[in-house]
Amino acid sequence: MGLVYILGAFALFIAGGIVWGELKLRRLRNKRHGDAFGREHFIEAFRRMGVPDHIPAAVYDYYGSQRQLKNFPFSSDDTYSDIWHDDPEDIDADATALAARLGMLIPPEYVRKQYGDKPIETLREMVLWLDWMRQHQPKSSESVVDSAS
Repeated sequence: MGLVYILGAFALFIAGGIVWGELKLRRLRNKRHGDAFGREHFIEAFRRMGVPDHIPAAVYDYYGSQRQLKNFPFSSDDTYSDIWHDDPEDIDADATALAARLGMLIPPEYVRKQYGDKPIETLREMVLWLDWMRQHQPKSSESVVDSAS
């Protein structure tokens, strides 16, 4: 009987966390409504840094295509922990999926080590990582990556 109470409390704890997360996203969405947020503002933040538009556009569209984040007003400084609660493996999978979407090859490990062991914690860092990868593509794939520009 004690196990039933423990499992019930655990289920209630999980449900409360889900509801809390949804309310947090709803408040953030409402707070950003009408402000300088949205796809074009997101892309513009990187244009000033010299990042080709197709990279931040792909990141914005990729995350915006997730059901719970449809039409979400992302900021380049949104953290994965605050919006998605992703663990590092999920972020790596996202980076791989985004690279494929952009027609890029993941560089070999010895090339990636040049970038360093910087963890990707924000959307800005994801865009900058993808732009770095674009600049370090093998010669045979450059035409594919550049044609997406």
